[in-house]
Amino acid sequence: MVQTMPYGFLDLAKDTFHAVQKPLSINDLWKEAENLGYTLKLGSTDKTPWQTLAARLYIDIKQNPNKKILDYIA
Repeated sequence: MVQTMPYGFLDLAKDTFHAVQKPLSINDLWKEAENLGYTLKLGSTDKTPWQTLAARLYIDIKQNPNKKILDYIA
């Protein structure tokens, strides 16, 4: 049986950046993700999911210093 990874905040960011192809603030990133329907895939019940998104991106960048910002877009 093949297990798939749940759709997470980093997936949402990458999919959204790929779709809009421009730099976005966290709030704009979240709004675009909502418009594209990606937020429905998360199943998040957080009261401030855009802040969770910001934290997840920050942690990923901090833990992976060799990762380029373009890795999120491409």
